[in-house]
Amino acid sequence: MQDYIDKKQVEAVLKDTQNEVRLFYLPHHAVKKITNEEINWRIVFDASSHSPGHPSLKDALEDGPYLLPDILTMLLRFRLSKIAITSDGSQEFLQLILADEDRDATRFLWYKTEYTSDGNLCIADEIVTYRFTRLPFGLTSSPFLLSASLRELATMYKQTYPIATKHIETNTYMDDFVIETSTDTEAITLYREMLQLTSHIILPLAKWTTNSKTLQGVWKQENVPFREITQVLGVKWDTDKNVFQNDVQAKIVEVSKEPVTKRLLLKLMSKFYDPLGLFAPVTVIVKILFQDTWLSGIKWDELLPPAVARQWHKWINELQLNELNILCLKPRDTPYIALFTCATTRALHIELVSDLTTDKFLLALQRFVGRRGLPNTIYTDNATTLHAANKELILLWQTLSSAKTQQYYAQNGITWRFIAPRSAW
Repeated sequence: MQDYIDKKQVEAVLKDTQNEVRLFYLPHHAVKKITNEEINWRIVFDASSHSPGHPSLKDALEDGPYLLPDILTMLLRFRLSKIAITSDGSQEFLQLILADEDRDATRFLWYKTEYTSDGNLCIADEIVTYRFTRLPFGLTSSPFLLSASLRELATMYKQTYPIATKHIETNTYMDDFVIETSTDTEAITLYREMLQLTSHIILPLAKWTTNSKTLQGVWKQENVPFREITQVLGVKWDTDKNVFQNDVQAKIVEVSKEPVTKRLLLKLMSKFYDPLGLFAPVTVIVKILFQDTWLSGIKWDELLPPAVARQWHKWINELQLNELNILCLKPRDTPYIALFTCATTRALHIELVSDLTTDKFLLALQRFVGRRGLPNTIYTDNATTLHAANKELILLWQTLSSAKTQQYYAQNGITWRFIAPRSAW
């Protein structure tokens, strides 16, 4: 709280200053959060509270258009890129100045504080009314105001910082910057531009993270602190291994010692923040059990019936996941498309294959057969018709003419015919 006062993000209210039209007192409390053995404290202001019969501040504010990008889309783009950079805007909401006429709507009570001559903070036994001079976090309109301000910043400096401004709209979620790029050179340029761009609104960027060793070297030279493991939109990211991580076993052990109740099932599900759906095969069992407790009318702290409890313990005992690592890697192999044309229905069928090996082609063919049924005859282009000098087409020809492919055709009664090579005349 004293940090707010020292930075003039809040101000004491003069007794003769009051806006009866826009007047609201925000209750607040401290929240302790432990992350990676690091203890952080923050103050939460409750804009949802209200007196009986009166609206809350949250009810009185407009949400504004939803400008935040989709988290799933951001994480998918993040995984597909060779290089990624993340950063966190330091007290980003508090960098936006609140209009004078709106400040009385953000009042709160705190003790009178002052510094002694030797620099120690002294808290007096006197209550003082404060109000915000900057935009508080947690108001209904705060996400829109921040997103709109960043977009306006990007519009103003689009010509000056073309790379950084491009990422503001699509790769910024609240105060988190999650940016992907292809080369180390572009990563360094992007880092420089982001610093220069955000300096125009005095927005300090902190908690830098990247998997680019080159950019990490730049940070070491410039004494910029950075992390090797961080949270990317709530998902743990190890930059050294370039994987998303989730300590599944630790979560299970923590709750497995408690009595099996409906509250316990909900507690476990809440620990699996999974926007990418990576843990769905693991958590779906618990979700089904939780749904069953609702259908049976079991109360929150009531022990689950023996049949449901047995399913719970069976799931706990069979779960053999210590830590789940999901690669964040840009594919380096060239993908291919197998195109099947049905002469009867004149329909096209496309199958994606990762390479031109026989096994991958047969898998594509089997998927086609599974959907369309067994064909009587398959016509295949002769490699010479498709300029056999091409390296990839030669490999394709070897795949189609392999003994394994011919065996599959023979076993399923498929006649395989070649299209004759184009004649010289």
